[in-house]
Amino acid sequence: MPIYDYECKKCGVFESIERINDTWTSCPTCGKNSKRIISMGGVNIVNEDVLHVRQSAEALLDKESAARDPRPHARDLAKNPTRSNLKRYLKAEGLRYAENEGGAPPRYRRPEGPDSKAITNDLYKKHREREAIEIR
Repeated sequence: MPIYDYECKKCGVFESIERINDTWTSCPTCGKNSKRIISMGGVNIVNEDVLHVRQSAEALLDKESAARDPRPHARDLAKNPTRSNLKRYLKAEGLRYAENEGGAPPRYRRPEGPDSKAITNDLYKKHREREAIEIR
């Protein structure tokens, strides 16, 4: 069952696990009927100001001279080092992340599997040698 947001007129907003068709539920605090409200799920703005963005801004710009820079993207990054400002700065300057496009960690490729045909042939050859009958 999914988690929905409900609003109690007395206590405020709370979350509850309910069936899809339940538009009303009782408030866990006061017990009054509470109506389901629309909530914005899947919105993630928590990671907008992360350490690597601030460190990248410090490495790319001198804070004092960037405040007087005629380029607006440089001023914005120096004033407010967020992921979106860094991305805009890199695009305007024609730069890109070292790892790969978008700044994510490098994507590792799965190593190639063993050569099963060579292994089969080697096993068959050893089997023939082991089971061979010599006539002298």
